[in-house]
Amino acid sequence: MSNDFQQGDTYNPYHATPGSFQPPTPKTFNPMKVKAPAIALIVFGVSCMLATIYSLVNALISDPPVLPPDAPEFMVQMTKNTVGPTAAAIQSVFVLVALFILVGGIQMLRLKSWGIALAASIVSMVNFSNCCCILGLPIGVWALVVLLMADVKQAFSMSANQ
Repeated sequence: MSNDFQQGDTYNPYHATPGSFQPPTPKTFNPMKVKAPAIALIVFGVSCMLATIYSLVNALISDPPVLPPDAPEFMVQMTKNTVGPTAAAIQSVFVLVALFILVGGIQMLRLKSWGIALAASIVSMVNFSNCCCILGLPIGVWALVVLLMADVKQAFSMSANQ
């Protein structure tokens, strides 16, 4: 069996000519990839904080709503628990949760504290105060997907080393 591909005068389509191989160039990091979900986390954190502060003030100063006498017992208990010190304490915790989401979005925008940004994106997905999870779920998933990209992780680590 002849080996035609090793002869110098025969064309070999599989043989690379000297200087023809170019190593792949690394992708350049696009900061807009991080900025958009980071700004969305910041806006989401601020809006949740405002809604939760409103609920906190409402829990502290409002009287329980008056229900008709034939209202079901679960409805009576549910409306009774919307005001008072217990409701205010719960709303205070959610103010802190919204503050954490805001701080995580700021850290993501600055490319600092990858772990805090990651935790804030997860918390935004499960924040159920004032129905904030309706917007928090897609924003949190978006931020999480971006934060788990290799070039974004590398940008956070390079930023931490500076």
